[in-house]
Amino acid sequence: MTGARIEVLGPVRARVDGEIVEVTSPTQQLVLAVLAAARPHPVTRGRLADAVWPDGAPATADNSLNSHLSRLRRALGPDAIERIGTSYRLAWPLDADELTDVAGDPGELRSRLAVWRGEPFGELAAHPFLVESAAQLTAARTATRRRLAELLVTAGELEPAVAELRTIVIDAPEDERSWTALVGLLTELDRRAEAVRVAHDARAALAEVGLVAGSALTDAEAAALASTSPDAPEPSDGLVGRDDALARLRSATARHRWVTVVGPGGVGKTRLVRAHLDRSADRSAAFCDLAAASDRKEVEITVAQAIGAAAAPPISDELVSALRRRPRLLVLDACEHRIDDVRALAELLAGLDDVRVIATSRFAISTPAEQLVELGPLAPDDAVELLRRRAGALDEAIDADEAATQICRRVDHLPLGVELASSLLRVLDPDELLGRLADTVDVLRAPDRPDRHRSLRATVEHSIELLGPVERRALLWSSTFLAAFSLDRAEELLAAAEVDRAAVPSLIASLRNASLLHPVLSPSGRRLRMLDTVRAVVADHLEASGEAGAARAAHAAVHVRAAEHIGAGIVTGEERRWASIAEAELADLRAAQRWALDVGHADAAVALGASLFQYAYDRIRPEVGAWADAALERFDLDGAAAALISATAALGAFQTGDLDRAERCAEVATTGDGLAAARAGVVLANVHLVRGDLADAEAAAAASVERAGDRPYLRGLALLLHAISAHYSGDQDTAERSLHRLEQLASHDDAAPSLTAYARYGAAELTAQADPATARRHLAASLAAARSVGNSICEGVALVTAGTLTSEDDPEAARQEFLRIIGHWSHRPDHSRQWVTLRNFAVTLARCGEHRDAAIVLGAAEAHAPPAYGAEAARIERLRVELDRELGRAAAVRLRSEGAAADLAEIVAACLGPNALANEG
Repeated sequence: MTGARIEVLGPVRARVDGEIVEVTSPTQQLVLAVLAAARPHPVTRGRLADAVWPDGAPATADNSLNSHLSRLRRALGPDAIERIGTSYRLAWPLDADELTDVAGDPGELRSRLAVWRGEPFGELAAHPFLVESAAQLTAARTATRRRLAELLVTAGELEPAVAELRTIVIDAPEDERSWTALVGLLTELDRRAEAVRVAHDARAALAEVGLVAGSALTDAEAAALASTSPDAPEPSDGLVGRDDALARLRSATARHRWVTVVGPGGVGKTRLVRAHLDRSADRSAAFCDLAAASDRKEVEITVAQAIGAAAAPPISDELVSALRRRPRLLVLDACEHRIDDVRALAELLAGLDDVRVIATSRFAISTPAEQLVELGPLAPDDAVELLRRRAGALDEAIDADEAATQICRRVDHLPLGVELASSLLRVLDPDELLGRLADTVDVLRAPDRPDRHRSLRATVEHSIELLGPVERRALLWSSTFLAAFSLDRAEELLAAAEVDRAAVPSLIASLRNASLLHPVLSPSGRRLRMLDTVRAVVADHLEASGEAGAARAAHAAVHVRAAEHIGAGIVTGEERRWASIAEAELADLRAAQRWALDVGHADAAVALGASLFQYAYDRIRPEVGAWADAALERFDLDGAAAALISATAALGAFQTGDLDRAERCAEVATTGDGLAAARAGVVLANVHLVRGDLADAEAAAAASVERAGDRPYLRGLALLLHAISAHYSGDQDTAERSLHRLEQLASHDDAAPSLTAYARYGAAELTAQADPATARRHLAASLAAARSVGNSICEGVALVTAGTLTSEDDPEAARQEFLRIIGHWSHRPDHSRQWVTLRNFAVTLARCGEHRDAAIVLGAAEAHAPPAYGAEAARIERLRVELDRELGRAAAVRLRSEGAAADLAEIVAACLGPNALANEG
């Protein structure tokens, strides 16, 4: 294929004619990476299997490997991977091919280096099969960069050469040649003190990897003049989980003269900088704490004292003079107190090329040369580790893993919150502390700390104090968002606060710059979120402002409109986008529903429940059905409103397994207009299908097809149910006609991808008995379409059919498939279909020879699942006979009774747990 290549100089991906083709499956990424590392040589299937399953390949490895290779070929094109006997070879070129030599001019080498996006193979670099190739690529990059520095020196571009060498030794601290070149070049530029510091850093870096400085570096160091500097700040006291942040800070300080570490209060900005200074052993650092400075003069005095300059007027002249004589690294801590004054200091230092600055602030300084390094909360595991370490330092141990996890979550994984929590573990056990944190984080206090760090509330209060009045109002109203929100939603909300819509982007950006909002990347695009600890404090300010009621009403109105837009968009070609918006905003949609119930706003409650019917159906969200139940109980509804909300209530009842209530609610909904009646027919068809009442299912589905009118998505869903019920009734002609009509709807340009998923699933059901191979192809297409938009119900039923087909030929593989399917339903509570899945799993267990487990699962399904019908009923009857034969009648009955005593949660836990049911003993 013209213009196609595989890119390994960063996370593994493909590029075709300039367009990026992401490989999202981790296993397929690994297979592609192993093939790329071996190129141009082929890789045997056995070696690929060893790479994917280093601890030993399962019985299903061959089929799984075939599947992964097949999907890679479909994603990339058939010419990307060649099959050579039992081996595979990557046919496409690599981006790394451009690093074949290090000749050329600076422009050519820069263009070669520009193709690098990160560590070779990305997160896969540490894989045993890729370590050597990654190291070779990294060495090639270092050689190219070193050659670039040499060419820059030859061309007389000495400062760019220094910058390039600094970058090399940061990324490759073991590269003594680059260290030596940097020391020599700094000496040549008469920056001897700096050269000596670099030589010192070089020795330390080499010692860390077990190397001793060679004669070339020793000679370069001897050629520089000695120089001393005051000691750097005290070493870090056990930094946890900040390796990535340290690396970003190290890289930024190598490239930029002014770096500002920004983040919310209590996130550990100062500690990160101290750790960076400690590890870099930079003796030129002068640490300036600006927290107590009250004006520009005090800022300058603080800096002057830190560098040993005279503090007599004019202080600014003394600062510049002292820094010219001895260039320094200035660390300006807690800059948010004096942003304007620090900005003025930056202007004063602008002409001093050898002076570097690392600042910490909750706000960006916004100087021309500023490079931001953003520090966010700890990763959850790192927060728990910090809690354990701090508790251990106080001679307290934490045994409750879940409590520790919840404590850290309650304080938003902020290091300050974790440390304050750890101090209370001397008087409270973890569960008691968690109980107190459930009500408020104000219990976390440390009177011996600086004012702004005495509590989590204090850190937030301090940030709020630094805001202007309009920013403050925008922050208060934004606290009504419970989940990450988009700029569009903020504009809608703040319009009700009489904020000029045109001003909202800059206001939200200001709150973002103040570290009071944090970015979130989601499938629905860029969003912003407020930490829970921040929201709790800001919400108190909102209450005190007297505007809480208006803000919550506006928030609810915004999300009622959002629900209506989701309902309209999710059944179109933009299904994926609207489904992702619904997922992202579910917490706020839920809050809007609670508000509607609390204040008695019936129209809002009905609109929310009715608008989200299709979202709830396809993504298995019985919670939306519960909203509908609450609205029916709270309000005296009749007519169209009662019918619409009853259809959603019927859906929720069906999803939780209450088929009788589902039928009653659906009957109420059939009295409504076309939309309510069509939705009711879909739910009724599902109820009757699960019960095995095929004629009733076919009739309900047919009525729904007619009532759906000009709503293609709803009509298509009804056609699927009609086709399946007709098929199982034995009316194949009717089934095929309905399926054909569904396929026509799915072929329209603006059709939702889920219609394709449903159509392919329907085709699989109609062909499964007569042509299993064709059915499998239909199921693969159905699963791909369903997963592309997060359609959980279609994915689940397609998986059940696929597992049933696999069970015929490969019971062991089917056993693993069914465990995954049971896990799928356990996270998406559709009780009826979970029981049907468990019943089919019992058949597979018996085929694997696990008759005792099969009897328990069958007993549970017989007690709780709706009756089987058609081919499934025949399979279940054969299973009963087999169990009686293999176990003996009495034992089979006893084990089935044991299963019948278990509820759904218990039987699912037994299936998915570490021990298998009856084999447990």
